Amino acid sequence: MTVHTRSRRITIQERCIMMKMWETGPQTVATKKQIASCLQCSLQTVYSILKHLEVTGKLEASHADNSVRKFDQAEIFALVNVANANRFESRRVIAEKYYALRGISMSLTTVSRLLAKFSFLSYYVANSQELKEFTFDW
Repeated sequence: MTVHTRSRRITIQERCIMMKMWETGPQTVATKKQIASCLQCSLQTVYSILKHLEVTGKLEASHADNSVRKFDQAEIFALVNVANANRFESRRVIAEKYYALRGISMSLTTVSRLLAKFSFLSYYVANSQELKEFTFDW
């Protein structure tokens, strides 16, 4: 993860968590606090990003294909743990490890495609408290 004085780039595993939160809709404050803690950012940041995702609604295409199923929360955190083992590994390697560890019922190609989609999201959090910039690049 690249850390800057005023902002830091959100990593691919953090995007996965945000994507999952957007998919599932309303969650308890406790769950959001847990995810905010995992992302090392404030609860307000989580709400800001979620609100932006809800307003733009530009991620619906990610699950237009019926062969793509949604990750459950346990899988998201498993992916985070695998990805955190070595942040410099390629998405393909991360996907392979994730697939092997979880034995999930989807193809490696599907996992890789999902991870590739997440990697196109680019947003920054200034001082880990507020939404600085959020762009989509499809």
